[in-house]
Amino acid sequence: MGHLDVVTWVLERGRCRCRCSVAEEVARRGDLEMMKFLVDHSLVDGLTAAPDVAAEFGHVEMMRWFAENEDKHGWQFTENALKGAAANGFKDAVVWLHEHGKADYKSNAMDYAAGNGHLDVLQWLHGHRHADYVVDAMDVAAKNGHLEVLQWLHTNAVGACTPLAIDMAAERNHLNVVKWLHENRCDGCTTVAMDGAAKEGHIEVVKWLHYNRDEGCTYLAMDCAVQNGYLDVVSFLYENRSEGCTKNAINLAAGNGDLKMVQWLLAHKPVGLNEECLAEALALAATGGYLDVVKCLHMSCSDACQPDTILAGARSGHLEIVRWLRENCSETSLSQVMFFAAENCHVEIVKWLCESTTLQCPTNAMKRAVSIGDFSMLQFLRIATAKDRAFLASARRIAAGYHQTEVMQWLTENYSEVRYQHCVNETSRDSPSRKFGAWRHTLPLYTSALAFTAL
Repeated sequence: MGHLDVVTWVLERGRCRCRCSVAEEVARRGDLEMMKFLVDHSLVDGLTAAPDVAAEFGHVEMMRWFAENEDKHGWQFTENALKGAAANGFKDAVVWLHEHGKADYKSNAMDYAAGNGHLDVLQWLHGHRHADYVVDAMDVAAKNGHLEVLQWLHTNAVGACTPLAIDMAAERNHLNVVKWLHENRCDGCTTVAMDGAAKEGHIEVVKWLHYNRDEGCTYLAMDCAVQNGYLDVVSFLYENRSEGCTKNAINLAAGNGDLKMVQWLLAHKPVGLNEECLAEALALAATGGYLDVVKCLHMSCSDACQPDTILAGARSGHLEIVRWLRENCSETSLSQVMFFAAENCHVEIVKWLCESTTLQCPTNAMKRAVSIGDFSMLQFLRIATAKDRAFLASARRIAAGYHQTEVMQWLTENYSEVRYQHCVNETSRDSPSRKFGAWRHTLPLYTSALAFTAL
């Protein structure tokens, strides 16, 4: 419950108000004492949904209090009260709303009760509210696996069923519901049933649909099973059905780092896998840092290793991928690798390239590091440039332009021998307003540099 003593203490020390959501939360908890306090002290502007929320969570005592005071305060129950109470299975709240005239309207509350498996509420509504109607009670009961509710609806001819019932039950692995609908109804299903079951890895449902229904599936069944790593489903579909998958399947597996799935696809080739397909898969595996998948794909088709492969690894900061591809792929442009690694502030790759090749750290490394405040890259650049004045001038100019005050402070502490005036002049040459902005961000650090020099 809420802390009424704290609320009272706050109120005594100054005027305050609460959002309507506070009243709704109090209603959700059923804290009648707190609700009375909020209303009595006019701490909320209207209670809009609070009566409905109290009904939704079955707080009959609070509902009764709302009803007793509705003329005074102008609040009222809406159709959401009955729906919410039915959906959550609060039969007492449902009965109270009906008997006290707070649900004098046609409602599809039975759909909500059926969908959540509240058979007692469903039966009461059906027996006492003859004007009510159902829209999709059987479908949602099937979707959520409520077989007993489904059977009652069927026996009492309450509502109708559509192919969605089996489709949704199959995707959610309610095989008992699927079987019952197949044996007792003639509404059928669609390819969505097997597609959905395959996507979620429900192998027994997939098998049953294959052997007992004629709707079949689409290529989405295998593609989605590949994407979600269900190799048993993929194998069954490959061996027993003809829909197959698309070329994108290998990309889905490689992008997820699923080595076993990649190996299976390469071995069985359920769809034509050309060099272009494998090149894209390699790039995706490199992007994700999946070295074992990269090696597997490269072994299958070394020609699929394109310049974009190593660049994908560099962009994502996977040093081991970059090193392996450099050693095993002829198509490598190390200058581009350096550029993209620097652009994304992957300092370990930049450092490795500087140490193992004759490449120099590109200017975009400094620009990017300064603009986003990447101090690991800045520390490496500080060592690599050996306090080069041209580097520092450019770094400070960029830092001022991006208002990176902490970076400018760091530059001051590590390159104190270079004056700020050059930085300010270069940054603010375009207009007086930019000059003022640059001075505003650099003046404290310029003062700091002077103080350091005086020491």
